[in-house]
Amino acid sequence: MHRRLIVTIILLSSLIISGCYNRLEVDETVIVVGYGVDIKGEQKVFSAQLALPEPRMQQAGSNGSLSMIVTEPGQGFAEAARRVFLTLPRTPVWSMTDTMIMSEKLAREDIGLVVDFLARNRFLRNNLFLFLSKGTSPEEIYRIEVPPENYSALALEKMIKAQEKQIGIYIPVKQKDFLYKSATAGIEPVIPQVIIEKSGEQKRLKLEGTAVFRDQSMVGSLNEQESRGFRYLSPQMISGGLFIIESPTGNTDKGILQNAVTLELIRSRAQVESVLEGNKIKMNIKIEAEGNFYEQSNPTDLSSQAMIKNLEIAANKTIKRDIQKCIDKAQLLKSDILGWGLNISRYCPQEWEQLKNNWPQDFARVESEISVDFKIRRSYLLEQAFKFNN
Repeated sequence: MHRRLIVTIILLSSLIISGCYNRLEVDETVIVVGYGVDIKGEQKVFSAQLALPEPRMQQAGSNGSLSMIVTEPGQGFAEAARRVFLTLPRTPVWSMTDTMIMSEKLAREDIGLVVDFLARNRFLRNNLFLFLSKGTSPEEIYRIEVPPENYSALALEKMIKAQEKQIGIYIPVKQKDFLYKSATAGIEPVIPQVIIEKSGEQKRLKLEGTAVFRDQSMVGSLNEQESRGFRYLSPQMISGGLFIIESPTGNTDKGILQNAVTLELIRSRAQVESVLEGNKIKMNIKIEAEGNFYEQSNPTDLSSQAMIKNLEIAANKTIKRDIQKCIDKAQLLKSDILGWGLNISRYCPQEWEQLKNNWPQDFARVESEISVDFKIRRSYLLEQAFKFNN
């Protein structure tokens, strides 16, 4: 009995001491801050932005790059990713990655080339932020420096989150959401686009447009106004951002320059319901939103109850216009990025069975009715317009 106890203790101790089977020493690894997928000819191309180890970062100084870019081709993305070991002496730590960039070329060809890699790979987290490189490659995006951030991959993550709160145009898209919409009938995925903007010798990254998909391929883009409308149609509550309306007392001869009124969005929620009217499906869209009076371009007093009501009416029209622009573009592209098919399958399941096989064409003909109710809650430091001492 005593001998059995000793053997058992030794076995348990050996298991505890052995630790994880795939444990890596820190000085044998390198952190991956972002990666990209592309195609070139018959090859799949994998790119990654790596954070330089601490000693190299100190040597790089203020003018040197703090990252390195590795790019390898392969017949599959997994193979291409592992081909970096042909030139890289350290093991990449993929679990630290926060950003993935898909090239426009791959997106227009077939996202089926990459979704299995995204869904199956155990080293990549599902909450990665996705971007589409418009007119360029992921490798070139990662090579652009974005001060004050050390890595363009990290800069993109911060940009997409900051703009949603500050200006409110684009919805951040994570890998799990993209895969869910790609695999679910009645809804199509989108990805925010990033471009390289040139000004003389200077280059910078800029978020511009939203890539729209249908049947495994990119079929077009939403512009800034349409992207803002798409954000209003989000089924989750959104908050943050600014939008411009025209002053109800403005002088039309002076144009929007002196007639602009800026409103801040506090929160907004969309309720979408599919209604059967005879043999037709109609989408009823109701937006309830509230915000703040943020800025005006002329000294006209807009603080009275009557003026506030007029501002709210103008805000309703602006929000409705942006939503309608988004719907028109989605129906033009025959891509149900709005999830109307999924909505119909829940509220009108029998009708959905008849529509689903020809849904892109039927989606393009679905009618909708939009109602917006925007309320102004506060005006910050000034209760009335600023008065000049003339």
